[in-house]
Amino acid sequence: LFPPHSRHLHAHTQSTLCCDFRETMPPHHPFGKKKRKDSLTSSGHPLISPSELAECFRNTLSTDASVREAAERSVKTFTIKNQSSCAHFCHLACAGGRGGVENNNENTSDAVGVRMASALALKKRVSIAWVKLSAEEKKHVQTLLLTGLANEHQRAVREALSQSIARIAQICIPGDSWPEVLEHLSQMSVSAEPRHREGAVGCFSALAETVVRVAPVHFRTLADIFIRSLMDQEKYVRKRAIEGLRALVGEAPFIGEVVVVEKGSQTQTTGRDGKTNKKEIEQQKMVVRETVLRIVEAAAHFCVSSAQSADSVDHALLAFDVFDELFSCGESNIVKAVAADIVNVCCECAKANGVDNVVKLRALDVLSVVAERRPKSLRRANLVEPMLRAILPLLGEPDEDEDDQDKDLDKSDSEDEDDNQSMRLAAARVVDTLALALPAKFVLHVVLDFASNNIKSPDERLRRASVGAVGVVCEGCAEALSNDPVICENLLDQLGVSLEDVSFGVRRAAAFALGQFAEFCRSSVPKMHAIALPRLFQAVKKKAEAQKEDAIARQNAFFAVEAWTSELESGEIAAYVPLVLEVLFEALDDGTNEQQNQPFSWSVYRRKECALAIATSAATDASDTFAPFLADLLPRLESVVSAHVRDENDAIDQKKLRLRACAIRLLGAIVEGEACRAALGDQAIEALVQNVASGFALTSCDAREAAHDFFASFANGCKSADENTKDTANVNEHFSQFLNPLVEKALESITLDDGIMFGKDFEDFVADNPEHDDEYGDEYDEYDEDDDDEDESNAKGYDDVRSGLVEEKIAAIRAIKSYAESAPRTYVQSQAAFEKSVEVLLQTVDYLDDEVRSFTYDSISALAGGECLVVLCEHNPIAAKTLAEKTLEACLDAAMHDFEKNVVASSLCCAAEILKSAKKCNQPIFENKPPHLSRLNEICLSLLRGDAMCQQSFDSDDEDEYEDGDDEDDDFGANDNESNRARRHHNTKGKPNGAHGGNLETNEDGEEAESSLVLLEAVAEALPALATVVGAQPFASEFEPHFQAILKRAHPSRSGAERFAIYGLLADIVESVESYASPCAPALLPTLLEEMRSMSSPEATRNAAYLAGLLVETARREDKSNANPYCDDETVKAIAEAAVVGAQSDAFVITHDHVGRWAKLMATRDNLAGCAARCAKSLLNRNESREIAKAILHAVPMGEDVDEGEVVVDVVKAFILNDDDPIHSGNISNTACDEVLRMDAVRRVELHAAAMKAKTKD
Repeated sequence: LFPPHSRHLHAHTQSTLCCDFRETMPPHHPFGKKKRKDSLTSSGHPLISPSELAECFRNTLSTDASVREAAERSVKTFTIKNQSSCAHFCHLACAGGRGGVENNNENTSDAVGVRMASALALKKRVSIAWVKLSAEEKKHVQTLLLTGLANEHQRAVREALSQSIARIAQICIPGDSWPEVLEHLSQMSVSAEPRHREGAVGCFSALAETVVRVAPVHFRTLADIFIRSLMDQEKYVRKRAIEGLRALVGEAPFIGEVVVVEKGSQTQTTGRDGKTNKKEIEQQKMVVRETVLRIVEAAAHFCVSSAQSADSVDHALLAFDVFDELFSCGESNIVKAVAADIVNVCCECAKANGVDNVVKLRALDVLSVVAERRPKSLRRANLVEPMLRAILPLLGEPDEDEDDQDKDLDKSDSEDEDDNQSMRLAAARVVDTLALALPAKFVLHVVLDFASNNIKSPDERLRRASVGAVGVVCEGCAEALSNDPVICENLLDQLGVSLEDVSFGVRRAAAFALGQFAEFCRSSVPKMHAIALPRLFQAVKKKAEAQKEDAIARQNAFFAVEAWTSELESGEIAAYVPLVLEVLFEALDDGTNEQQNQPFSWSVYRRKECALAIATSAATDASDTFAPFLADLLPRLESVVSAHVRDENDAIDQKKLRLRACAIRLLGAIVEGEACRAALGDQAIEALVQNVASGFALTSCDAREAAHDFFASFANGCKSADENTKDTANVNEHFSQFLNPLVEKALESITLDDGIMFGKDFEDFVADNPEHDDEYGDEYDEYDEDDDDEDESNAKGYDDVRSGLVEEKIAAIRAIKSYAESAPRTYVQSQAAFEKSVEVLLQTVDYLDDEVRSFTYDSISALAGGECLVVLCEHNPIAAKTLAEKTLEACLDAAMHDFEKNVVASSLCCAAEILKSAKKCNQPIFENKPPHLSRLNEICLSLLRGDAMCQQSFDSDDEDEYEDGDDEDDDFGANDNESNRARRHHNTKGKPNGAHGGNLETNEDGEEAESSLVLLEAVAEALPALATVVGAQPFASEFEPHFQAILKRAHPSRSGAERFAIYGLLADIVESVESYASPCAPALLPTLLEEMRSMSSPEATRNAAYLAGLLVETARREDKSNANPYCDDETVKAIAEAAVVGAQSDAFVITHDHVGRWAKLMATRDNLAGCAARCAKSLLNRNESREIAKAILHAVPMGEDVDEGEVVVDVVKAFILNDDDPIHSGNISNTACDEVLRMDAVRRVELHAAAMKAKTKD
């Protein structure tokens, strides 16, 4: 087989490997048989001369298209009509290794190309026709290929021959029809000739999956071949070896995989290779684990050595692919065992100085995967800190094209920074993933230690890395940062100093960090804006001529200012309005080149856009504070809005249109304020309306979108003015005159054709255009096979399609809602506009984009619910009933079949609004309990159980370590990732405001958990609304399955955010059904009592206290005796004691150490006091009630929840101020004490009354 100079083999290794293959195979398997001694024989068919076929293959490589196409047709015809085409292709592909006269030019480029094309044609042909060949022809082809592979000198041809051999072997090995191939390749793999080893290892690499699947026992043998080949002197052999290891690792988890086979009445457990002995299967798994450990060790060593060699970088990248494959499909126990080695290798490559950046980026990618999928493995192996120590310095690496010039780069806004991968961004991704996946106690102290040691370093890269690290971990460690105001203040001080650093990289990182801090940490830390905002405003101002400008740092500072101002309350933002407008005026005035028709500077444009965004954010929360500055502001905004646009397709004019849209949004926020409208006057407002309305005639989506946003804000402002007016005859006068034309423009935008066909539109198009049926049918044929496997339920599955018109459609849909809420009577009376609006929105609920569908249901709730339904019912009850039923049906269809959780939540809230509005109508809308209500009840139950379509997950997370039942995260910092998003929701009683609602069993990430809580919020809206329509008693009679599903979600193992949401849901239901909720008390009160005692989550404790007090009050309203079957005296006293102890806890003492958690802790204290007050009202013994009243008196006035103070004040008045107990009146000392107590109570009651008056005024 081998030429004489190639027959020197490593005898010992050769015999060992061949013996392994023969002895470890079952006797019946061909790999176990000895090599056949048959001599090569002819197939019986005379081979034609390859000259003509060779010429055809040579012509397929021609640059002449006509020659190439003719040759391809000839080859195709020869392939189909010649039964011996495989043999001819094989003979031609192996011609270069036969020797003889005809091979004198075998190494020319044409000859090599012909042999390659022949080998590839053979590979393609055998995939189809191999089973049709005779046994002799098969044998002939196999022998020729093995001979050709051994004698081929050209690497490209050798690789093509290897692919053909591998393809035939993949077909033959399962059928025992090529027994000698593995022995032959095994001998070649230890040959002294590098080309033999390369070809053999390449074939083994391609065959690894097939061999291991047929005979898993060869897993270790193949691994030995590949591991030995990693040390080969020939780099291409090493490359093929690492590719083979990647294939082996991919098959490792399936070895020992067992299935249950039913045979009659018996079941049998069998392995994939037919083994039935459990001991043998377990032994297989053990061998695989040991072998994978050796593979990882070898791959790690190979990776490090290859990374340090400039010509082996691609080999190092292949080693990282092995690690990726292992984490993607590896067995959990194996991954746990090798995680430390992989992390160490990646860290070593990432921080090494002589390693190519491509290798470093690949190492960081693997670390990101490890951090995302195996965070607990990293924690248990104590690898988190070493990882961070290695990665954090990389946050200071500059980008390749980065400099400190204020470039006017004319780049697209859509250009994503991630498209140009950089070391800094890759490192930031790893750190961010760790911060989000692990409790802050494992990450924050390392980052803060690194920052404190390097933030003043003379090395600008270390300074940039320390500042950037703080910004990166702000989201994941937000709760821990917010709870330590001292650290926050120090960080903000230092970040402010870094804004003036001499290095542009440090300035950019500091501005970014301040923006991150504002977005994720500021809402829990009051008064921190006074530290950050003044310095940020200095950073966004234009620098003096002598100072070098840094456009990116200034832009980051703009974003940070916007983030801070968006978090401020209306009272806080007022102090910064002059600074905001100063920055805005400076930016808008810096554009004289526009009037001179000079190119529009990119940095000038970005500054204007950012300044307008900051002003819009401030005006949204405190629009009336802009009234004194309108004289200077309006002319500048009008110049932007009226800027001349010659060509909307021109890049400069597109920037002007973007600025115009920003200015219009600012004007919308301004006119929403009553004081600003008064300052403008009717004439100026009318001129402004006409100017903005001209944007509807433009082809720019941004212009039309901004116009819709403006008129939505204008309608909201008119609505506020109408609500405050005392002249009911002029209600809706402010906006009604604009209603019809604006509705028409909104409907035009909603119905704009964006070129996307879906649902019935696509079916109608195909039916009307049968000539295009094949075109579209072929496009979707590849999905037909998958569709057959899907559930045949009528599920609304949508692709995520977002065209350029989506934002405009959303703005128009939101505007429809604002118009309906602002002028409901005028809208309903405009029958044509109203009916057209409903029709268009009902068609839009099937739109592909989920945001469009979600906002559509919000707008439907304003048209088919709210005041519109009430007004319509007054004039046409039948039309109101039809509208309510039709829209409710659409809502229920979406709730049942849509895959997107936000759409399901919006549809449920829409259904709830329709039900609540129907209850207010003067005519019954839903009588005799129509089937819609039963469907709504069932949908809510399926959502609570987690069985709804939108809750089905098609992704599997391999992080199964939650099964270990770790409790070590229950201490400080364990709930950081839950709470850092909890602030994004409104902190109102009975409404969930958490974000990480996924329990440990489902292991949802933050986004998924947040969307799950949105579903609970929607159910909390729908069920109480359903109870008000069907009646408390009928609703309570069907509530048992819902209650059981809710109890499971209230288990202590669930996250605090989810428990918070569940308690709020139950509180809403108890308020709706009142006494019919009493039977739930015995099962629910112990859970609530435990929640109040533990106080593990302030938000959950808050709602648990409110719900417990509500249940006690409801259950004992008719019977306050100890014989109450639902809630006896002992239970009431236990709950009251827990509430009093909680309300008096040191956690609610307002000190500097607790300022970060003050708001939510005060709200929790308020609800605990309210719970105790309700318990006091439910006791017959006045002495016990009086003691409770004394214990909670300190809570008045309320810190956050002023409404909850009403019940506390009632108890204080009843049992302290109005108490004339004769037992106490006879004792002088008691009388004196009581007098002091009463004076304190009077003072506190007066303070509460003042707080209620201030709230009413606001």
